Amino acid sequence: MKFLNTLFLTALAVPLLGETVDFHRDIAPILREYCVGCHNNDDLDGELSVETFQLLLKGGENGTPIKSGDRAASLLAKVITKQVKPHMPPSKEPQPAPAQVDTFLRWIDQGAKPPTDDRSILANLTVPFIKPSGDALSPVTAMAISKNGQLAVGRYGNVKFGDKTFTSISGKVNAIAISPDNKTLAVAGGTPGLNGIATMFSLETGKKIRDLSDGHRDALYGIAFSPEGSQLATAGYDRLIQIWNPITGERLRTLKGHNGAVYGIAFSPNGRVLASAGGDSSVKLWNTTEGQRLDTFGQPTGEQFLTAFTPDSRFVLAGGADKQVRLWRWVSGDQSGINPLVRVRFAHEDEITDLTIDPSGKLLATASADRTVKVWSLPALKPLKTFGSQADVVSALVFSPDSQALYVGRMDGSTENIELRLAKRTDQLAKLEDKTKPVELAETKLIESTEKEPNNLPANAMPITLPAVVSGIIHSQNGVDTDLFRFHTKAGEEWVLETNAARSKSPIDTKIEILDADGKPIERVRLKAVRESWLTFRGKDSNTSNDFRLFKWDEMTLNQLLYVNGEVVKLWLYPRGPDSGYIVYPGNGNRHGYFDTTPLAHPLGQPAYIVEPLAKGEPEIANGLPNFPVYYQNDDESQRRLGRDSKLTFTAPADGEYLARVSDVRGFQGGDFKYTLTVRPRQPDFKVSIGGFSDGVPRGSGREFNFSVERIDNFEGPHPARHQRRTRRVSCQHTDHRPGGTTTGVRLDLRGCRCCDT
Repeated sequence: MKFLNTLFLTALAVPLLGETVDFHRDIAPILREYCVGCHNNDDLDGELSVETFQLLLKGGENGTPIKSGDRAASLLAKVITKQVKPHMPPSKEPQPAPAQVDTFLRWIDQGAKPPTDDRSILANLTVPFIKPSGDALSPVTAMAISKNGQLAVGRYGNVKFGDKTFTSISGKVNAIAISPDNKTLAVAGGTPGLNGIATMFSLETGKKIRDLSDGHRDALYGIAFSPEGSQLATAGYDRLIQIWNPITGERLRTLKGHNGAVYGIAFSPNGRVLASAGGDSSVKLWNTTEGQRLDTFGQPTGEQFLTAFTPDSRFVLAGGADKQVRLWRWVSGDQSGINPLVRVRFAHEDEITDLTIDPSGKLLATASADRTVKVWSLPALKPLKTFGSQADVVSALVFSPDSQALYVGRMDGSTENIELRLAKRTDQLAKLEDKTKPVELAETKLIESTEKEPNNLPANAMPITLPAVVSGIIHSQNGVDTDLFRFHTKAGEEWVLETNAARSKSPIDTKIEILDADGKPIERVRLKAVRESWLTFRGKDSNTSNDFRLFKWDEMTLNQLLYVNGEVVKLWLYPRGPDSGYIVYPGNGNRHGYFDTTPLAHPLGQPAYIVEPLAKGEPEIANGLPNFPVYYQNDDESQRRLGRDSKLTFTAPADGEYLARVSDVRGFQGGDFKYTLTVRPRQPDFKVSIGGFSDGVPRGSGREFNFSVERIDNFEGPHPARHQRRTRRVSCQHTDHRPGGTTTGVRLDLRGCRCCDT
C-alpha cells in the first residue's frame, strides 16, 4: 500500500510527455522535497539557494547550475543523474523517482522557462486532505479574555468570541491576543515548515482587518499586544520575533537571538521590554524600542514554552518542558543587566502546557501534560490548590477579570469555568498545624536498671520508667540480638535518648530507634523535594562541612535543607568562586545532620534534593519529585560530639506506650558489646566560650576575638553576644549567633586609653 501511495503521488507530480513543464507546478515540488532542506536562504550549503527561480539560476560556489536548453552542460542535471560527484541528493537521503528526474531534465531541455510569479517555493505546500473519521470537537489550542470578561476560544482554523466566530485563519490557532482597547483580536497561526501568519480581526464588525504574513517562515506560537496597544509582537518556530505596528501592519523591527523556536512572548507592564521563551532552554528580555537584547536567563534545563511579567513589574516567570516554574526578580528595566533568579518550583510531573497570572498579580495558574491544573501564590510560589484528573490535557488557561474563576480549555475540545474558592494558605496551615506542643519536664533522678532478656520483640520488650538509665549487651546465641524497651509518655513530652558505648571502649556501633507500641517506625517529618540536583566534581566524606558542589547551585538559597541519601544538612554559605561549593551548617568543623540524621559519605553524582518539611496532615502535591519520610532513628550523633555513639530527640505525638530499640547498625554482636542507654528530659541550652585575645588588646589598636557556642540538645535559637561599653575609649560591636551557628567574630577597639597599658 505504501508503494502504491508513493506511485500515485509521483504520478500526480509528473506532467504528460509533450506537455510544457511548469516551474511552480512541476519543478518546485521536486526542489522542495529533495533540495531546499540544505539549499535555502537560511542554510546556504555551497552558497546555493533554490528558494526562487532567480536564486537557482544565480547558483553558488560552483557557478550556475543550469544552462537553458542544454542538459549536458547543466551541473544540476549531472549531479542528480549521478554523472559527477558529489551526487545529489546524498546517497543516505531520499532519492527522486526516475519520472521526477525525467521531468526535471525535460524542463531544462525546454529552456528552463521562468515562472510568471517568482515567489519562494516554500510559499506553497501540497499535502493530501485527510477527512476526519468522526464528528469529535476540535481541540482547544488557545484562549484569551477581554477586560469585560468575554472569552475567546481558539481551535484549528477558527476563534469563537461571544456570538462571533472568526474564520479564514491559516492553520492551527496557537495563541490569541486582544488589544487593550478591546477592539482588535490577533491570532497566531500558520503552517509548519511553510509560513507564520498573524491574522487581525475587528471585534466590533467581526471582519478581518489584515494578515501579517511576510515576517515569518514557519508557524507562529506567540502573539502579544503592548499594554498601550501601539505594538504587536509575534514569535514563531523560525526563531524570530517580529514587532509590528498593529494600526498600519508595518513591520517595525526583528529580534534575533534565540537558537531554537520561540514559543511564548509577553510585554512588560510599561511596554518597553518583551520577554521571550524559547526552545533553546532560555528566556530572553528585549528592549522593544531599540531591538536590543537585555538579558538571557539560562537556568532552565528544558524547552521554555511560556513566560509572563507580574502586573507590579517586579518579577518575570517562565515554564516549559522541564516541569518547573522559575521566577526572576526584574531589576534591569529597559537597560542591560543581570536579573537574579529568586525562586524555582518543580510544579508538575510532566511538561507545563500553559501558564497565566491573575489580574491582581497574586495568583499563578499552571497546566500540564500530566492532566492537572494547579494554582500558586505569588511571589512565594506556594501551592494553593490542585485540580487533578482532567478529562484531557489542558492546553489553555485564563483567569476571569475578578480572579474568582479559572477558564480551562482541553485537547478533547471541552472548556470549563472553574470557581477557585481559595482559602488563605495561612488558614490552611493553621488547620494542619501539629497540635503536639512541647511540654517542659522537670529534672528528676534517673532510674537505673539492667537489661533483661528476652527483649528482642515488641511482645517481650522490657518495661522501663522514665527518666531511666539502662545497661545492656547486644549478644545472643540465637540469631542477631536487638534490645527493646517499653515506656509510657504523654503527648508533647520531649525526651533525649543517647548511648554510651564507643566512648567506653565498647566495640558496638549503636543505633537507636523509636517505634510505636506494635513495633512500627514512627514518622518524625515528611520532606517534599522542591529542587533536584546531584553532587558534582567529587564525592563527600562523612565529616566535611565545606565544598558541597551541587548541580544548579545557583537555584538554591541559604538556610534551605538539602537531602542526600538519608542525610539532611542545611546550606550555610554560598560558593565563593568558580572553584568552590556550598558550606553547610555549622560552617566550620564537622557538619551537622538535621532531624537527627547521621552524616554519611557520598559518591560523585549522588542525587541530592532541596527539601521542605510538610506540615502534619498537609497533602502531598505531586510535582514529579519524591517525598522522603524521616523516622525517629539515629546511628551516629548528628552533631558529631559523641563519636559512634547515638543520640535521638523524641517528641511524643500522643499519649501512650512507645518502644526504644537499641541495636548494632552493622548487625554485629558479642559478649563485650556493652552499652548504656540514657533516656532523660530534653534540656535545650548553650555554653559560650571566648577566645582569640588572651594577650590583651594593644593601646590605640584593636583585636578580633571569637565567641563559640556549644548547642545542647538541639538548641537552634540565636544567641546574643554583646559587649557593654565601660569607658568612652573602648568600642565594641555587638553581634548575634544566627540560629544554628556556632561561632561569630567580634572586634574590640581601644582608642588611646590612659588608664591602662592594654
